[in-house]
Amino acid sequence: MNYRTFFRTATRADCNQSGFDPMGWQCRLACGETADPQNPETLEDGVACEPRLIDIPTGCGKTEGLALAWLWNRVFLNKPDWPRRLVYCVPMRTLVEQTRERVAAWSKNLLAHTEELDLRPEALADLRWLAKCSPIV
Repeated sequence: MNYRTFFRTATRADCNQSGFDPMGWQCRLACGETADPQNPETLEDGVACEPRLIDIPTGCGKTEGLALAWLWNRVFLNKPDWPRRLVYCVPMRTLVEQTRERVAAWSKNLLAHTEELDLRPEALADLRWLAKCSPIV
């Protein structure tokens, strides 16, 4: 599995759709500076967790980019330098609810397609826990 497959699986609107392709900046955030969405070999590894400034316009996938990069590295690749919990702070209640719904939908989509993702047993257990217990608002 690579990050493109993971991202597309998470962002499926329903079982009949294939999901969205990650943008280049989303791939680089999850897989490192050399990640290229057109080159699947560059999307198989993760990246070290480090502070970054994300300066992307509204509507360009910041929520997906950040949350799915965390899920990819912390849960699927089990990178210990990524924090165990993701804390997402937004300024309005409507954004809180929207983010909660989207994260819950991504977790549900990933859990519904575990056979395609070929998960490690630990990753599957973590994903089940996340789908059941989060997001917490």
